[in-house]
Amino acid sequence: MMRLRVFGAGVRGALVADLIDGELGGDYSIEGFYDDRFEIGALGPGGYPILGGITSGLCMTPGSGAGAFVAMGTKVSAFACRVFHELREKKVPVPNLVSRRASVAASATLGLNALIFPGVCVGSFVSVGHLFCAHGNSVVEHHSRLGHNVLLGPGVSIAGHVGIGSHCFLGAGASVKPECALGAGVLIGTGAVVVKSIPAYTVAYGHPARPQRGTGQTDELPDQGECESLARLGL
Repeated sequence: MMRLRVFGAGVRGALVADLIDGELGGDYSIEGFYDDRFEIGALGPGGYPILGGITSGLCMTPGSGAGAFVAMGTKVSAFACRVFHELREKKVPVPNLVSRRASVAASATLGLNALIFPGVCVGSFVSVGHLFCAHGNSVVEHHSRLGHNVLLGPGVSIAGHVGIGSHCFLGAGASVKPECALGAGVLIGTGAVVVKSIPAYTVAYGHPARPQRGTGQTDELPDQGECESLARLGL
C-alpha cells in the first residue's frame, strides 16, 4: 500500500479522498494534505489532517517514504504543474488514481498524476500526458493523443484520431469529432460540438463550436505565457 500526501485540499482534493476511501483504499492511504489556505492540524477532506503549506510539503515529502498526488483545481493548474515538476525532480513517487469502474485499454498509455473517475473510458492506443483529469462518463476513443494537464468535464466525448494540446479544458458534455485538433491552452465550452480544429489559446463554444476570443487571465486555464513556460519544463 502506498502512503500518499495530497497537494491541494479544495474540491479536487475532496474528490481524491472520496475516490480513495470509496474504491482504492486497498492500494493507497492518505497521510494528509498540504494547502496554503488552512492551518496546520486542521481537518481537511475526509477528515485527514492539514500537514502544512505547499512549500513545506515540497520539503518534507522527499525522503519520507510517502508518495504524492497533486490535486489542485483549475484556477491554479499552472502552479499545480510546477509542483508536480518539482516532486518529480525530487524523485517522489506520483501514482495514477483510476476508478475501478473506469475502463482504460491495455494499449493506452497514461502519464503520471492521472485522476480518472467512474464511467470514464480511455480507448485503444490512446496516449495521455501527465496531470490528466477525466470526470464521470467521459470518453476518449482510439488513437487519440492528449497533452499534459488536460481536463475533461463529465460526459465529454472525444472521437478517434483526435489531437488535444496541453492545458486544454473541455466543459461538461462537449464533444470533439474525428480527426480534429485542439491547440495548446484551448477552453471548450459546456455542450460544444467541435467539428473543425481550434487554434491554440482560444475560447470556443457553440454547436458547431466556433472560436470566440483568445484566452485571458480570467479563464481557468494557463494563459499563453504560462503554457510556453511550462512547455520548457516538459509540460
